[in-house]
Amino acid sequence: MEEKKDRSVGDSKETTNEPPSSPIAPDSQPKADRSTETKTEVDESVPVWVEMSEETESNDREATTETGGSAESAPSSPEREEMAAAAWVSGSPQVSLWDRITRVLHRVPLVNRIPFEQIGPKKTVIGTLVVAFALVGSLSVFAFDGTTDAKEAPRAGVTKPHQQLKPKPIPFIVTFEGRQWTVDLRTLGYDGKDPSTLNRDKWLDWFRRVKKEVDQPAVDAEQNWFGGKLTPSKTGKLVDMDTIEKEWLPRLTTMTGQPQELPMVIDQPEVTEEDFQQVDQRLIGKYTTYFDGSNVNRTTNIRLASKAINNLILSPGERFSFNRVVGPRTSGRGYKSAKVIVRGEYSEGIGGGICQVSSTLFNSVDEAGLRILQRNSHSKEVAYVPPGRDATVSWGGPDFRFKNNLTKPVLIRIRVTSNSITAYVYTTPDARVKKRKPVQPAPTKVESVPVTNPGASNGKKPQ
Repeated sequence: MEEKKDRSVGDSKETTNEPPSSPIAPDSQPKADRSTETKTEVDESVPVWVEMSEETESNDREATTETGGSAESAPSSPEREEMAAAAWVSGSPQVSLWDRITRVLHRVPLVNRIPFEQIGPKKTVIGTLVVAFALVGSLSVFAFDGTTDAKEAPRAGVTKPHQQLKPKPIPFIVTFEGRQWTVDLRTLGYDGKDPSTLNRDKWLDWFRRVKKEVDQPAVDAEQNWFGGKLTPSKTGKLVDMDTIEKEWLPRLTTMTGQPQELPMVIDQPEVTEEDFQQVDQRLIGKYTTYFDGSNVNRTTNIRLASKAINNLILSPGERFSFNRVVGPRTSGRGYKSAKVIVRGEYSEGIGGGICQVSSTLFNSVDEAGLRILQRNSHSKEVAYVPPGRDATVSWGGPDFRFKNNLTKPVLIRIRVTSNSITAYVYTTPDARVKKRKPVQPAPTKVESVPVTNPGASNGKKPQ
């Protein structure tokens, strides 16, 4: 017969429960379940609590009640844990591994709220291992990332021996009408202290590039024909490079890092409305040639070509082309057949006589000092100008061209009488003109020349 001893902490009363003898032979008696009945022999000086099954625990309560004890004399759950922990610490062999694990887990915050007795040993062990592996993995990843960051990003202010600190940029900022341009002066050689270290040429080149984007040049007034439509002029603005070079560079140190408004100068138009209103007030070139007014067809051609040029205005730098201004000489445009020179011979052709217009204009323009760009002489001398002072023209062939090289517009006027043609060149009173010496006057007497080839045309290349 086994004796079950119940010793409560702080209570000396012992309760003995003797169950009736069993007729079963000792060899056939089942082994005692360690989880339900355990014979405990420990040192009385160490309080030990042995877990029992619910059935045994219930019997103990009943036995205690029968002997007049109180149910409250049984140790509470915290007391049982303390007693079991003491037994585990003392190395009692009667405490199972499961008991030890659960008691350790009960001491972990938050984890002690998990009902391990209900979950069971197997699930608890598996769950514990999973959580442990997850925790270890997370810590490993965190430690690895921290190590990598530490290697890749050195601490602030710490520089490796072979590593040099990159110089801080020195920005120079300029603005104009809401737009902004910036350059790092270190790229131009500036050391941040001495303006003489700045590469002057690179500095000015950078401003020239900005200038191309900023400049608003003035617009000259325009008028193609005297008395015709006049386009007004417009003032402009240009970057003041003199101020930048002479005033900004010496005080460069105080101008970095803060936006600086670009210095601008007003750009005045060279040609204004007033210039066109005064373009006929100063005569700088004049030349007259004579012709036989009885030759009606030739006179008609001279008048048509002169009319196409009369009152033409050339702005400064503009070029004149006789063929472009007069246009094709065809019968459809009113031109007649008259005497022309072809390959050194006189013959008849459409537009005969227009070369006297171009030759007269050449001498007037040359006297005015305008720049001659193209002029060709006939293959045979002509009677209406001195030798070597003619200018032959032909549609699709030789042309007479010149350029207005003055700073003011010029006005071309041609006047035709019954037997003469005069070309005038005018400009404004304030125009700077470098006149040539007067040219030799044209002969006043015109002789009639017989035509040797009446059926010939002026063609494309009369000589």
